[in-house]
Amino acid sequence: MERQRVSSTTRLNRRRRGPARAGGRSQRQGRRGGVALALGVLSLALGCASPLDKGRTAWAEGEGDFAEARPHYEEAISKDNGESEIAKEELFEIFMQLAIDNKKDHPKQAEEYYRGAMEIDPSSAEARTGLIRLLMTLYRYEEAFNLAIEGTNSGKCSGCRRLLAVMHIQSGDQNSEASNWPSAEASYAAAMDLLPDASVALGLSRARVAQGRLDEAAASLEQAANMIDQQDIQGRKRFMAIRGDLVSKALEADKALLADKVLDVAPKGVSATEQLGLSVDVALRLAGAGKADEALSRMQAFADAAEAGQLRLTPEQKGELLVRTALIYGIRANQRLREGDPGGAIADLDAGLKVVDGQPTLILQKALVFATQGDLNKAREAMAVLPRSTPGFRNTDALLFSMEVDKITASGTLGSAPDLVSYAQRADGSLPEVHVASAQVLALTSFDDMLKKEAKDLRKLGLVQYPRGKHKPVRAAEALSELAWARKALAEQDTLYPFRDPAAQARLDAAEAKLKEFYPFPVERVEEPKAVIVLKNTTPAELVVVAEGRKFFRKKKKIAAGATAQIEMKKPGLVTFTYGDDDKQAMFLAEPHTKVEISLPPSGQ
Repeated sequence: MERQRVSSTTRLNRRRRGPARAGGRSQRQGRRGGVALALGVLSLALGCASPLDKGRTAWAEGEGDFAEARPHYEEAISKDNGESEIAKEELFEIFMQLAIDNKKDHPKQAEEYYRGAMEIDPSSAEARTGLIRLLMTLYRYEEAFNLAIEGTNSGKCSGCRRLLAVMHIQSGDQNSEASNWPSAEASYAAAMDLLPDASVALGLSRARVAQGRLDEAAASLEQAANMIDQQDIQGRKRFMAIRGDLVSKALEADKALLADKVLDVAPKGVSATEQLGLSVDVALRLAGAGKADEALSRMQAFADAAEAGQLRLTPEQKGELLVRTALIYGIRANQRLREGDPGGAIADLDAGLKVVDGQPTLILQKALVFATQGDLNKAREAMAVLPRSTPGFRNTDALLFSMEVDKITASGTLGSAPDLVSYAQRADGSLPEVHVASAQVLALTSFDDMLKKEAKDLRKLGLVQYPRGKHKPVRAAEALSELAWARKALAEQDTLYPFRDPAAQARLDAAEAKLKEFYPFPVERVEEPKAVIVLKNTTPAELVVVAEGRKFFRKKKKIAAGATAQIEMKKPGLVTFTYGDDDKQAMFLAEPHTKVEISLPPSGQ
């Protein structure tokens, strides 16, 4: 071991300034050290020095010669006499002082000194925790972790328990940064078992939210709320952010009641006003999940608190609270309308209008209720009190035009339906109801760009047997593409969206069923006005297909058994397929905005 010199006086003073050991050990050692040192020097002078005396003298000379002093101390310890225990204590103190003096600039040597101290006193919490901290600075976490577990399990190292918790927390933080949420959760949970803390509970909750383990996240969030001090502003901010994420995830998972429960959890110092924004959002989601009664109860509680002065709201905030409450009546009205209860829907809308007189969304919803009852004139009259620039007016206008299309096309004739679809598209062409109306019109519209001979050949060779009584085929594929778009849009529509036709899904299903009675191929919508034909070879051998159309359109495809090939027509129209060794022929009408998959040979051939 490298020769080390430290002043004996400095050593004793430094150790004396450290934390007092059990029973005033440091103070006793300080006094005993000074007397023992003097006796050691006297003993040497008289020629009767013991190993302990020699060790003390070697350590006391100059700056302290540890390389020379250590063997004498070890010899004194091995004597197993009255001086052995004293020698152990003094050598332990020297090891500890050298470790402290070297841990910054010479960490490897400091490690040796800490381990030397632990060999003398394996139960020393001071030596063990010092070594653990040193190993942590050297990023040797596994060794530090094992030492901490050993010390914690022994029950003799209270500091080890805290250091073990710190290491678990550091591991949790690192795994969180790497989005390794299962490992982060495990580390934070272990830290909580050792050292319950608000910050750790928040980390645990965040890890569980990220994994979608929402009930467990709520439990750890409640733990955090109970531990956050009223003065801990940063802790409250972090709590509110994690709670917001948890509420959002709960709502996405259709766990509105859990979201509502989580909203009632808050640490000390969070005001009722701070609670309001997120609580209102949850109330809206509760209503959207079919729990409008619970939502209205929550909103009414806030309104009552505001009226009683328990919520310090500005006039603008109070007005917004009332508007939100009124809109929840509108959400419940839509639900009742879907359930076939227009009277209940009107009652809810009237109740909402009592909360906020003239609320435009509710007025427009009321117009839609009249329209679903077949009274389009009354619906228009209800809307007339609002300017056309009112948010939602154009949406409602488009819906009324679409409902009128449904009434006209139900008789099997077009009449003014094409014009009404154009009006609806100009008002708001993004609504799925407008696409359904467009499909209803297309299903009755003939494909006009066709010669008489082409129409005659199509009736003989066509892959689609269009309805009888039509001298020309109808635009069935286009209609199906509109319905495909509308079906997807209806599925994705926010449940809280207020402007909708409750019969739209039924209208869509009926129109699609009627078209599929004669049109056998699956259809997807293409935004560009082109036609895409996907040919599938159902034979066990390669199939050569030649597709020909107007204006020199010709495509030749070799299709492996069971494979597909795609043909794109920028100018859709009639196309003839010639295929197989015997040059069989089939005709197909390619329509704009469609992608159609066709099997060759057709079923039954």
